[in-house]
Amino acid sequence: TLAGLARPPGALATPTRAVAPARHPLLGRLIRSALLTYENELPAGATAYLIDHRIHGAALLPMSAYVELALAAQDGPATGSVTDLVLREPLPLADAARRSVQLVLTPQPDGTTTFQIHSAPAADRDHPAWTKHAAGGRAPGPPAPAGDRWDLDALTARMQPVEVTPFYQRLRTAGLAYGPAFKTASVTSVPSG
Repeated sequence: TLAGLARPPGALATPTRAVAPARHPLLGRLIRSALLTYENELPAGATAYLIDHRIHGAALLPMSAYVELALAAQDGPATGSVTDLVLREPLPLADAARRSVQLVLTPQPDGTTTFQIHSAPAADRDHPAWTKHAAGGRAPGPPAPAGDRWDLDALTARMQPVEVTPFYQRLRTAGLAYGPAFKTASVTSVPSG
């Protein structure tokens, strides 16, 4: 466990070198640090689709990406859950202002893990001003049973198709604009009756 190696509150390391390659396009690489820390630069070519998530014109990291980051940092398949996720400040994703994003994990004695997601301007390597964007917990969970299967034909028979264009129009009116990468559904289904 790394629990006894915590840095003083508010102190985040500038990485000196990567100690492991990237295992996930959002996660980035494991870096040398007193705490279990992954670092990536966003937006990167592999995550360019994130630019299609806009709120009032600004490209921001979607909430689902915070969850994915937390789950991707575990060994093996993501079978746990994210708990108590708090978004403190949106993470901007403008092409002209690349950001170094760090996921810092702290194992807890009860088997859970707390995490924090920070970012700083990628160009500022000497004295970066880190912003804490999110914090939460990760609880272990059992793997899904191999024999647990859904009857998709039975589910489909109980559904009716619904056009999603009006839904996307309502989102745009509210200030949330999804670009092509986030508008992959053209029809969805809801339970009939």
